[in-house]
Amino acid sequence: LTCSPTSNRSSAPRRDGASMPIRPFSPSYAADQCSSRVEQLLFASVLMVAKQVFAELSEAGQATIIDRVLSMIRSGSHVLRVELNLAYAIRLLACRPSASVQETLVALYNSPAHTPLVRRDIILALARSKAWPWLSDRRASFRAMSRAERRAFIIASFMLKEEGRHWRHRIADEFSPFEKLVRDWAAPRMNRPDWVIPL
Repeated sequence: LTCSPTSNRSSAPRRDGASMPIRPFSPSYAADQCSSRVEQLLFASVLMVAKQVFAELSEAGQATIIDRVLSMIRSGSHVLRVELNLAYAIRLLACRPSASVQETLVALYNSPAHTPLVRRDIILALARSKAWPWLSDRRASFRAMSRAERRAFIIASFMLKEEGRHWRHRIADEFSPFEKLVRDWAAPRMNRPDWVIPL
């Protein structure tokens, strides 16, 4: 098998003895792939830094960042197809609750494409956003949730005040031992006026 330096294609033997073409190396394709990977890694770092300094930004600065993240989610940005990047984006959105943020998070939760990790963070983010009607509606689907979602929803249920308390009492026998630990961990913290659901 020989390969001419001026040839655009070479071939490799197949099991039946024939040859099949091999796609030639493309520097531009390799560069695009590397650039995309670097972009994904950098974006995760940018989101983490943005979340750390978010409270120190001006109102205009916060709004600009949130609007940009919302736009990327709604447009289906390839960077946010990486689960970790999307999770970081959700946590950043939780820093500035709004009707637009709630609408976008609910749409993400309703998409079957996302994993329990992402759906767990959405539940916690919506709890921080005080999305009471949405949380109340989710009680009926608790039994169908993944373990990660169930634990998040138990914490979120404290945002429903009396409604949440009655729900937890009624369904307590169905909690796993670990879920009971989560409930007991969240209960005293919810009474602190300065406590925020961690995300």
